[in-house]
Amino acid sequence: MTRVYTDLATFDIAPDGVYVRDLHGVSFDQLAQQLAVPLHTSGR
Repeated sequence: MTRVYTDLATFDIAPDGVYVRDLHGVSFDQLAQQLAVPLHTSGR
């Protein structure tokens, strides 16, 4: 697994998808609208 940090969120990149670990000033829906990849919540 790889972790990616941005101004908007922290993501975990896993073989089964991209998981949002933390949000920074945006909602999950706002973030999902800005990205071209499907996102999952990090309930792992």
